[in-house]
Amino acid sequence: MSALRSSSASPRPSSASPRAPARAKPPRTTAHQVVREVSADAARRFLVTRHLLAPPRSQEAGLDGVRSVFRQLGSVQFDPLGVAGRNHDLVLHARVRDYDPIWTDE
Repeated sequence: MSALRSSSASPRPSSASPRAPARAKPPRTTAHQVVREVSADAARRFLVTRHLLAPPRSQEAGLDGVRSVFRQLGSVQFDPLGVAGRNHDLVLHARVRDYDPIWTDE
């Protein structure tokens, strides 16, 4: 009878069969973590300042101003076409005083 069972039983998956990817565990929380509520106005002010948009064109003119924006933002999308303006030129013009597109073409 055991021979019948073993032959009719469905095969078990081998250890070489593909498995579902492991799910990432959510971060652990402790009783000491504090969640702070921030108003929409405070969040807006923080983000506008963090992204160098207030005050407008606050970065110094020239290549040093462009480098300062790159350091602060980490990256800027460069667009090869200038339809309404290349994205990196629009980003830098809003942040660097007297921005000249030639500064990113060097």
